[in-house]
Amino acid sequence: MGHRAKWQRQRQQKRQTTWQLDGGSYVFLRWQQPRVSRACTPGSCHCRARTMIPPNRTLLYGRNNIVLASMTGGFADMAYLDPPYCTGKSFGAFDDRWEWNAEAEAAFEVLPWKAQTILELAEHLDVPASACAYLAHLGVQLIAIRQAVRPDGSIWIHVDERLVHWIRLLGHALLRPASVRNVVIWRYRRWTARARRLQCMHDVLLWFGTDRSTFHVLHGIEKLAESTLKTFGNKKQRANFASGKRQPGKEDAVSPGPALSDVWEIPVAAPSGHERRRGASYPTQKPEALLERILSVSSNEGDMVLDPYCGSGTSLAVADRMGRRWVGIDASEVAIATCEQRLTVSRSLLG
Repeated sequence: MGHRAKWQRQRQQKRQTTWQLDGGSYVFLRWQQPRVSRACTPGSCHCRARTMIPPNRTLLYGRNNIVLASMTGGFADMAYLDPPYCTGKSFGAFDDRWEWNAEAEAAFEVLPWKAQTILELAEHLDVPASACAYLAHLGVQLIAIRQAVRPDGSIWIHVDERLVHWIRLLGHALLRPASVRNVVIWRYRRWTARARRLQCMHDVLLWFGTDRSTFHVLHGIEKLAESTLKTFGNKKQRANFASGKRQPGKEDAVSPGPALSDVWEIPVAAPSGHERRRGASYPTQKPEALLERILSVSSNEGDMVLDPYCGSGTSLAVADRMGRRWVGIDASEVAIATCEQRLTVSRSLLG
């Protein structure tokens, strides 16, 4: 019997699952520079109604949809999400194995009908039950994140190639009024291995925003082609388009270079590199250069940056160094400990 029949049987049974951690609450962590933050005991937090505006440098432990439910909507100017990828593996720091169960069913039931339709289509097309469960849980998180980010803010979702198309559809259904402004390919190099198919050397960044979302055009990151430099040099040129030739002697200032494209080639955080030596290593740690570029493109100094899957704390450390405020959330105790260690040794936070 397929998981669709099990799914339908579970829906008929109307199982109920509440979104809560052991103890009936989440643990609240507030980062106070430069001391290590301290956690309240479960149930001791008084944040219940959606009335809290989190202060800068706040680190929270718990499921992001539960934590964000206690906060005032629209407090963040930008969110960067690096959720699990549904790999079916356990990484020690977090478990990326999924199954369709009562909890997944409860997540499905709270989704709006458009998102439910997307999941039903995925099931109809024989997408594995584990992937459907993952998408249902992610959908619940996206709803909470959409409420946390201001209507004209930006939401970046970092995924790999396996479920990016389904996640993009979920984003269209759940992140309105935002829509995809760009699909960015992060290309990297790593040691290749024997395989029966082409080696995957990229991740995908889905940038959701509106026409009013912050956007800064970056120049000079990508080099001009050798043929362009040879023909025109590195200065702007005035041309006579009727003849198709340059006008000699009419050169402008040095060109800032081509505008940034949607393919970014940035090295991964090396296992023994300096970024991992700054704090405890994390299995899915992203390079600081990648986060620097994302924040440069879609945020301003002083903006509030939300990372609901903060993991190793890269986005938090980079945001602080670039003059952004930040709030980090993670449901993994290992991630919280890693963030604390990372931020403690960060020069930007210790001055």
